[in-house]
Amino acid sequence: MKRIALLAGTLGALIAGGVLHLLGAGPAGDALSGTVLALAPAAWWVASALRAGRLGVDTITVLALAGALAVREFLAGALIAVMLAGGRVLEDYALRRARRELTALHDRAPRSARRYEEGVPRLIGAEEVRRGDRLLVPGGELVPVDGVVESGAALLDELFHPVGEAFRDARLVRPKS
Repeated sequence: MKRIALLAGTLGALIAGGVLHLLGAGPAGDALSGTVLALAPAAWWVASALRAGRLGVDTITVLALAGALAVREFLAGALIAVMLAGGRVLEDYALRRARRELTALHDRAPRSARRYEEGVPRLIGAEEVRRGDRLLVPGGELVPVDGVVESGAALLDELFHPVGEAFRDARLVRPKS
């Protein structure tokens, strides 16, 4: 939420500065405030990254913002500030979406399997399946582990959506001869 506020503030300052410039107000103080508004959090992000032993692109952004202020290029500084804030908002969105997709994938994973023991399928936890076990996968259920079709044929309906694009891919699997 703070990053959306930063984006709104820097974008608002850029727009206000542009309007003031068009009205003949010269180098607008609002464009300057957008640069200053972004400089403080950017410097904090760089300091945090340095404490963690990382040197990232935000360092260049801080230098660019400070340089824009030093040479009185307030419009350039305001644009850099909007780009920084927009990038942070997009990064947050991508992280939330990835977390949601991975959680959904984890929640959908089968928790049990039917392993043949003495010729009879017995319900066990999916983590108990070992290499060489013979499993029964009833129609409509998820295949709990990778395997090989030993007898008969299997029609597998694979729903694939790692990036949010859902499509179905049905495959007929037969035993290897």
